[in-house]
Amino acid sequence: MSRIVTEQRRPVWCCSTCGAIYHKDYPRCPTDGAEVVMTDKDPLLGSVVGHYTIIELVGEGGMGRVYLAHHVSLPNKRYAFKVLLGDHAASTAMRARFTREAERASQLEHSNVVRVVDFGQTKHGLLYIVMDYVEGPSLVTLIDEGPMSALRVVTLARAVCEGLVYAHAAGIVHRDLKPENILVSPGPDGPIPRLVDFGLALSIDQSDTRLTESGMTMGTPAFAAPEQLAGKPIDHRADLYALGITMFEMLTGGLQPFEGQLMEVVSARTTRDAPRLGQRAPKIAVPRGLEDIVARLTRRKPDERYQSARSVIDALDDLRLIPEAQQPTERIKDAKRTRRGWIAVIAGAGCLALACLYFLVPAPPVPQAPPVTADHDGVTAPIVDRAVEPLPEPPPRRVPHAARPAPMPAPIDKPAARPAELRARIDGVDVNGSLPAGEVRRAVERQRSALARCIPASPQNVVAHFTIGEARRARDVRARGATAGTNACIVSAFGDVRTEAAPDIGDVEVTVRIAFVERT
Repeated sequence: MSRIVTEQRRPVWCCSTCGAIYHKDYPRCPTDGAEVVMTDKDPLLGSVVGHYTIIELVGEGGMGRVYLAHHVSLPNKRYAFKVLLGDHAASTAMRARFTREAERASQLEHSNVVRVVDFGQTKHGLLYIVMDYVEGPSLVTLIDEGPMSALRVVTLARAVCEGLVYAHAAGIVHRDLKPENILVSPGPDGPIPRLVDFGLALSIDQSDTRLTESGMTMGTPAFAAPEQLAGKPIDHRADLYALGITMFEMLTGGLQPFEGQLMEVVSARTTRDAPRLGQRAPKIAVPRGLEDIVARLTRRKPDERYQSARSVIDALDDLRLIPEAQQPTERIKDAKRTRRGWIAVIAGAGCLALACLYFLVPAPPVPQAPPVTADHDGVTAPIVDRAVEPLPEPPPRRVPHAARPAPMPAPIDKPAARPAELRARIDGVDVNGSLPAGEVRRAVERQRSALARCIPASPQNVVAHFTIGEARRARDVRARGATAGTNACIVSAFGDVRTEAAPDIGDVEVTVRIAFVERT
């Protein structure tokens, strides 16, 4: 599981008895009635729960918090220890569903599925699941690096499908498949994607639909299938739709087929098919066969999609893609051949032009002395006079204008050095909404390199505002306090902000204070 930088002592709201962490405003814990208080340390850190010692917090999302833990008797055996947020654990329906599905998910044993090794509750009734600890980033981190090559997308998607084939055969639909729930760990033959959070999955028979509460069947709206958004019964084809949206993001570097406000996206998803990759990102070259696969996966009607994950694997295997290691070599060879051809043409044309000028411009005649002869006994012979003056040198041949050396350019004065070197400093990030402030801060911090390109000529303070919705991307970015050029640069930098999770409810308003100050 990807390690994230988190302030272990960041203040949290938690139950004073069971230790459940709350994101929403609860005066008392609905589970045990104890007061919800603000503490400056997570009560689980350093504690022992069952057979596990909680070491540190490594992740936080809309459903729960994930800790790094080790077995009490085997310190070298590490696990991911996930605890439901108190907001969800307070629901009786959610607790019953969690127990049933966690037990079912613990039976999954596959190389592309993160194994659930244990589940239970603390002595105070706090629900948890224990999973294998995966060393590696989530897929969303790789997507943030930019569009992936077609071969890389096919390789990762095929492995994800292998995990889905196994889970679907066991009667389990993931229901919340998305890049955040795909961890990519290193392997001897290359990266291995592994599906996580099957503990919150849905059984195919849906015999427990009465346990489902509003919002829990939808998953993440940005990846939910149209039938999920419409509240209709779902099956394994909902996972295939989410896979198609995930592949769409992988190929485009994070673009979604539909963008806009939440209700606009939901309406578009439920009324029409997703646009093709070529329509949404025309500048990104994607093989036609792969584009067709993504388009079929994201059909609005389930019957028009692939009917199984195995069918998707077969379609991916039918693609004939050049191995990634060979593609740059071929392109370099082609470029070299093209470059050599053009150099030869240009050089030949230049030589031909110079030759024509040389032969077409006549040279002035060279003066010659008249012959001097003498007759001696009837024999005529030239007279060689050592004292005769040498002939004058011929005038220099006219040189074509193109061959004359260009005059030396006049020296250009270097611009005056900037009086002081500045740097961008983030003075504060205010978050108003249902996303952890730490998660938003991390997303903002990732834009430091982009902010470094916005340095103004003099020290300035800038305030930037933007909104984060279900697409997990910043929108409606605006900035004030600096020159127009600096403000526009900051708007562009924060336009690439992307969080690892979507807000639980509504949109999140973010304010960032930036100071451009002298380096010390």
